[in-house]
Amino acid sequence: MEESIQILHNTVFSAEICFNSRTQNNSNSIPKKNSGLFRNAGAKLKVLALIFFIIHIVIGVAGGVTCFIIGANSYDGYIFVIIGLIAIFVSPLIGWLNAIILYAFGELCENVNDIRNQRR
Repeated sequence: MEESIQILHNTVFSAEICFNSRTQNNSNSIPKKNSGLFRNAGAKLKVLALIFFIIHIVIGVAGGVTCFIIGANSYDGYIFVIIGLIAIFVSPLIGWLNAIILYAFGELCENVNDIRNQRR
């Protein structure tokens, strides 16, 4: 009986030492992301915002010019001319708003990453 209590005590004591060494060594460490897909996500979001901005402007202006040309070539196409002009002037503003939100989120990701790296 005494021998089984001693074995149980040694098992519990060794498990406690193992648990304490793990929690003390890894309490503040955050696992690093080794994959290239998730590394430096903030910078990737900022580049993606710029790309979306350019694409949005190109598509918006092209659509506006197309509507303008269709309206100019038709007899009662003044509504297409108005839609084309609105698209030409409004699409860069909407693209800028979308891009600034995505760019700000990328900045936020970079700042959080910098703060996390300072803690280490």
